[in-house]
Amino acid sequence: MTHRLEKYYPNSTVFNPDNFLPEKMQQRHYYSYIPFSAGPRSCVGRKFAMLKLKVLLSTILRNYRIISDTPLTDFQLRGDIILKRDDGFNIKIEPRKPASRTEVAI
Repeated sequence: MTHRLEKYYPNSTVFNPDNFLPEKMQQRHYYSYIPFSAGPRSCVGRKFAMLKLKVLLSTILRNYRIISDTPLTDFQLRGDIILKRDDGFNIKIEPRKPASRTEVAI
């Protein structure tokens, strides 16, 4: 699994969103992250799918708090078609409270 190679992703078993910063991605091989395959027969909808996922995720995070009581020490992933936990992942989703005007003002 390319996405787990320590050569490209130090501490690959730890979630680190900084791995996807532009300056970090420039230092890696183009094919070190291939969720939609690669080359001439890769997924034609890749860019659209990534854009839709960004819009969806930003909308969810803007409107809801996502909480988990699973300690990071108990977070073990298993490689399959995608990375997943053997025993699932329980989360709680709470609506965010709208900020008042005084909280938003700078």
